[in-house]
Amino acid sequence: ITKSLATELSHEIRNPIGVIQLIAENILSGKIENTEDQKLYLRDILKQTDRIDEVLRYFSSIETNRKNGSKELNINKIILDALHFFQEQLESNSVHVVYQLDQALPTIHGVSESLGNVIVNLIRNSIYALNGKENKKILVRTFMESDTIKIEVTDNGCGIDSNDRAKIFRPFFTTKSSGSGIGLWLSHRAITEEFGGKFTFTSEVNAGTTFFISLPIERERT
Repeated sequence: ITKSLATELSHEIRNPIGVIQLIAENILSGKIENTEDQKLYLRDILKQTDRIDEVLRYFSSIETNRKNGSKELNINKIILDALHFFQEQLESNSVHVVYQLDQALPTIHGVSESLGNVIVNLIRNSIYALNGKENKKILVRTFMESDTIKIEVTDNGCGIDSNDRAKIFRPFFTTKSSGSGIGLWLSHRAITEEFGGKFTFTSEVNAGTTFFISLPIERERT
């Protein structure tokens, strides 16, 4: 782990630990006596520990991926595998998935787990954004543009509020009641730092969101 990465890791772990420490001190000092209040605070402790666990698992996976080394990746297969993971959830929520996958895509070198986790995170977010909507739809596209592989994941869900868009890639930011808030942060890091690509999005409230992934096909093999 590089010095900058270690510094970031330390910072992101210190924040939830501070919250846990404050809650524990309030409970021990008797400032929180109501049983229901204690339950709420204990749930918050569990949420903070989940955040720590997810951050540690991510940084641990970096080392694992380095040991495994990169290999040729079939982008479409990784996408289909990720969607298959959600098949039951997609069907139970009546989500219609449309595929527009370019079968002529070249392979690129990288770690399949890293890219797979990004796609899984985007599909999970789309399913969440479609809650309460009618005619639920997710469109997944792959295509070539110049020397870059393009991946687009679009849903017609609730969209992202304009006040939240600048925060989307910040660690621990979430609009979900049970979200850890690091999925998109980790995804952005994986695409930009591990694959040397770009990860952006557009969104309109009550209309939907599209995430754009750009992966250069000419990369140094590791």
